[in-house]
Amino acid sequence: MKMKCEFSSLKKIRYRKKKLKTCCSSQGKRGPQGKRGRQGPEGAQGKRGRQGPEGAQGKRGRQGPEGPQGKNGPRGQVGRTGPQGPVGQTGPAGPQGPEGQTGPSGPQGSDGQTGPAGPQGSDGQTGPAGPQGSEGQTGPAGPQGPEGQTGPAGPQGSDGQTGPAGPQGPAGPPIQGPIATTNLMYFTYSDGQKLEYTNIDGLPQYGTTQILSPSEVSYMNLFINGILEPQNCYTVEEGKLILDESPHKGSPIILQFIIINQLNPL
Repeated sequence: MKMKCEFSSLKKIRYRKKKLKTCCSSQGKRGPQGKRGRQGPEGAQGKRGRQGPEGAQGKRGRQGPEGPQGKNGPRGQVGRTGPQGPVGQTGPAGPQGPEGQTGPSGPQGSDGQTGPAGPQGSDGQTGPAGPQGSEGQTGPAGPQGPEGQTGPAGPQGSDGQTGPAGPQGPAGPPIQGPIATTNLMYFTYSDGQKLEYTNIDGLPQYGTTQILSPSEVSYMNLFINGILEPQNCYTVEEGKLILDESPHKGSPIILQFIIINQLNPL
């Protein structure tokens, strides 16, 4: 709106100037040019013109760096084998190689015929004495000499094995009352290998750990795996039980001692 007002005022000024020129008969001198007025506001942008013709194509740029190599493709099938070529000419003989190692000696030939005996030479010096010969056979025993004095008694030897049980004796008189006895049990387990068991092998939670001497008890019974064993299958010594055969591993071994203390009258 402001731009329209300014534009109309300019038109009025130009019209007045033109009218003054026609009214005056003589034009005076032209006065000095007035100061330049302020620049008016920028007008609205005009419509975009048509696009000009396309310019000439520029020069070709430099070639870029080579890109990375692509992955190898699958391997092709092997081609057929061609026909064998002709045999070449034989080359000249090479130099002779070094001599090989000597082979093993061959078997000894058979002995030749014995020549005639030469004349006997003179006796040589006597050689050193040879080793003593082996002892000759013992001669017959001479007559027995007189009996010497009896020497001191030697130490007592170890107890021999218990002999077989003797025959049962005759029945004794009837007992008049109960018999006071002591029943002891030695208990252990077989390891499947040992034949000899001692006091150390006994288990105290099941009974005694002492293997008594047969002379200290009245009767003995051996049970292996709950079966009573015959007396000729084992030997009992003080502190030791010896079996003829080793039971299976884990089999219980029970040695029972029965001691008859005294007779109690009724």
